[in-house]
Amino acid sequence: MQAAYAGRELSAQEINALAAFFQQVEKAHAGQMPRETAWKMFAGGSGGVLVLVALFSLIGGRRKQRCVNQDIYDRQAKSEY
Repeated sequence: MQAAYAGRELSAQEINALAAFFQQVEKAHAGQMPRETAWKMFAGGSGGVLVLVALFSLIGGRRKQRCVNQDIYDRQAKSEY
């Protein structure tokens, strides 16, 4: 780039325009979320989903331990003896 711009210095107007542009970009970038934060939020959400799935599995696993018709079957088997 030095060879391409040799002898072509920036004018004061161009320097001011570039400075204003960089200030505008800096202000716009300040409101954006960094990538590290996005990954932390993704990991936290994934962890929360895993905790909920484990909790529901524990609750649901205790709820149904045998067949729905097991009571009817046991009653029928008991009456035959």
